Amino acid sequence: MQKKKIMVIYETAGGGHYAAAKAIESALGSMYPGSFEVVLMPVRAATGSQRVSHMMDMYNHLLKIKPSYSNMGMRVLNRLNVEKVVMPLMPKAARNLAKTMDAVRPDMIISVFAVVNHAAIETLKQKEREWGKKVPYVIWCTDLTKGFLRNWANRDADLTIALHPQAKEQLVEYGVPEAKIRVLSGLPVNQKFLAKVPKFEARQAFGLDPTRFTVLISMGGVAVSATHDFARELATSGLPVQVIAVCGRNESLRVRCEALAAKADIPIKVLGFTDQMHMLMDAADIMVGKPGPGTIAEAIAKELPMLIDATSVPMLQEAGNLELVVRQNLGQAISKDQTLTALVSRYMDNAELYAQTQRNLRRAKNDRAIEELIDIALSQLPGGPPARLQAEPGPVEGADSGVAAGNASEAPEPAEQAEDLA
Repeated sequence: MQKKKIMVIYETAGGGHYAAAKAIESALGSMYPGSFEVVLMPVRAATGSQRVSHMMDMYNHLLKIKPSYSNMGMRVLNRLNVEKVVMPLMPKAARNLAKTMDAVRPDMIISVFAVVNHAAIETLKQKEREWGKKVPYVIWCTDLTKGFLRNWANRDADLTIALHPQAKEQLVEYGVPEAKIRVLSGLPVNQKFLAKVPKFEARQAFGLDPTRFTVLISMGGVAVSATHDFARELATSGLPVQVIAVCGRNESLRVRCEALAAKADIPIKVLGFTDQMHMLMDAADIMVGKPGPGTIAEAIAKELPMLIDATSVPMLQEAGNLELVVRQNLGQAISKDQTLTALVSRYMDNAELYAQTQRNLRRAKNDRAIEELIDIALSQLPGGPPARLQAEPGPVEGADSGVAAGNASEAPEPAEQAEDLA
């Protein structure tokens, strides 16, 4: 039997989109071994355009300089819907996108990136006429709450998968028919985040003190200067901690953090971009990060309390995520009034606070969320998905998100969650 081809469109603007693409690839492989060929297709490669590449690099460059600059760029994108305006001015990119689809001949396309959907769907319409077959186009909106880009919303997509009822509301406001939206009952992660390694072993694997309270600082795939600022604060705090500072693709930040580590009185492990985040979370007692949906989902899966940076204005699409984490007591916000040092000290000294936060995280997680996402996406395949070798999971309902409005410590029932969101 010939394998069906699933093309997953993503880009490395930050690390979350790539992580989502890899999660789909991993889940398809474990759920339907031998049934699918997954083609991970970054937008740069699909379009073969230097202009597109420059646009993607500009976003990452602005993040490194100052995140607020990227916010300004996001506002421009949303106001003008730049994709619709710019793509007609890039005929080479459009031709190459068509050639890419011809080369792959996918049976389904899943997009985990916003600024490509209009161009990809218009190109796919042309290809479907040539191929004489229907190719479902499914969008996984990886942003969690309201405020995200309009490009996620395309009424011509066969289905859009949302992570939270607020995201569904935003998609409807942007013009997506409600019947074309499904909401997951939890936050999906790569399945490697579902297994756990004992802290002692994980710390030893990275050359860390296995007995020392460990703070993981990870501020996204590109990372920002706050990584260095927080590491420096902890280095001078007098707290008996050790730090893991992940600098992503930000080479200048990595150099600065390594210089800090060389003279610090506490152990600081400095890493660049890594595919070992699941192990780093196993090694950590607490995580410091920005309110990205991917980071939040992974921390929930690992039951790792979060300290979210609120010292600067968050990205527009991430603003509601911080409120969600704090409201559900999954972690706390770092601010001028609640410094990183004070919060880390509080979690170190208050075992009940730490244990309660972990209980809240445990309630919020859904280890089957990535399987639900795959089930929903494959429901769009003509003829449905192939038979699974293992027992089929229970029915998937898309009514409520496992990360819902309300206080997680109160463990509301699904009906109460829905009422909170009304």
